[in-house]
Amino acid sequence: MLYNSLAFLSFLLITANIYTRTPARCKPAGLLLFSYVFYFTWSCTQAILLALLTLSTYLVSRFKEKSAFPIYATFSLLAVLAYFKYFNSLSHFFPFVHVIQLDFFSNNILPVGISYYIFKLISYTLDVHWGKIPAERCFISFAAYVSFFPQILSGPIQRCGDFLSQLQRPFNLSWLQTERGLRRILLGLFKKFLIADQLSNFVSPVFLSPQDYQSGLVLVAIYAFAIQLYADFSGIIDMAVGSGRLFGIESPENFKTPFFSQNIQAFWRNWHITLTTWLRDYLFTPLRMSLRSLRNIGLYVCIFFNMTAIGVWHGPKLTYLLFGLIHAFYVSVSVATLKFREDFFETRPLLGLIRKFTAPIITFHLVAMSFVFFKASDLKTAILVLDKASMPLIYLPSLFNNSDPKPFFGLTSLVAAETRPLWVILISISIMLIADWALSNQKAAAFFNRRSFWWRWQAYWLLLVMLLLFSTGGSNQFIYFKF
Repeated sequence: MLYNSLAFLSFLLITANIYTRTPARCKPAGLLLFSYVFYFTWSCTQAILLALLTLSTYLVSRFKEKSAFPIYATFSLLAVLAYFKYFNSLSHFFPFVHVIQLDFFSNNILPVGISYYIFKLISYTLDVHWGKIPAERCFISFAAYVSFFPQILSGPIQRCGDFLSQLQRPFNLSWLQTERGLRRILLGLFKKFLIADQLSNFVSPVFLSPQDYQSGLVLVAIYAFAIQLYADFSGIIDMAVGSGRLFGIESPENFKTPFFSQNIQAFWRNWHITLTTWLRDYLFTPLRMSLRSLRNIGLYVCIFFNMTAIGVWHGPKLTYLLFGLIHAFYVSVSVATLKFREDFFETRPLLGLIRKFTAPIITFHLVAMSFVFFKASDLKTAILVLDKASMPLIYLPSLFNNSDPKPFFGLTSLVAAETRPLWVILISISIMLIADWALSNQKAAAFFNRRSFWWRWQAYWLLLVMLLLFSTGGSNQFIYFKF
């Protein structure tokens, strides 16, 4: 069941209704049951793998929390993740890898949500080992945390202590909680159907064969994909957060208006927040402490490893590695020049004011260009896309040269033919940006919540009516589902 399906919405409402009527002592067991029923709709064998990894991690942390054994367990979990993520690619280069193929998973299909639940297991194991949290004694509660179905497909990656503290609180679903959950789900569906899926209909053909499109259209497709990716990924997170609220679980936020970030460092503090904070706590900080004697060199080495890990986490593709290396370069340059830039603009107030408006634009352009490597099927396609898109960026008169006389010709007709009308997409993007700004701004969120029931429901009906009128009926799979 995908989150953007009628089957999932029906399952969610039924289970939430049952859960709120379940006695408090039985709620963890009920949540665990619902999560495994959901997971079994994907695969029985993958559900068994999830259960085995959960049980082994529980036992290791429960009985070996004061020994070094959790460190070995952590590497074992990483090995399991690497096996499923990289096995097929490694087998092309190292034939002997086929020898260790498991018949149980002979198709080598990436188990649903394995990246997210293994990161949960690793963070729990290390937090217990480091003494940050005590080992959980109730296996049912721990298993419910690992398999919590609103989060298992694409995150967010919630820490065990945060989840269990909420699970142990008394919970009765109120109308206000129901409204907060459903409106977040509605926002996620809005982003998915009216923005991500519509832009995909334009972006995918351009990236599939960029040589068939004018340079201006290729350039537009690059920026459109950045918006598509954000709408798609933040949309599934909205649905996860909203679904969790129906069970009394407040999930961590994963985005905070990243495209308005002042620099690339701020972008990564606001994009895929639970992954970047996970890597900061369990990779960057330990590595930084071990290399602190190297000072700045050690810092840049840590940045390199951290950003490269983000790239290769997405999969065994050269383009993902290059995506990580590009951002390692971005962040390193940003860190190296930060003090100089701050001092420069502090003594020039007018330029500092202009910078507040231009810096997010520059950051967005840098990020959008790096996303070409994220989207392109291979390195050759990525280079072709960037090469063709560079014509209007490098040499403005080439927009109207003989080889490409009308680089933007056909944009409106292409969008109209393969997606909803262009004005619908632009209005939808504007609504998304306003809604996300309100979510990240406490005063704006409080202002909205103080409005009357009638006023709030006008906003909900606007989103719902636009969904009914302009969605195409079908929907693509969420992009981050495959990771």
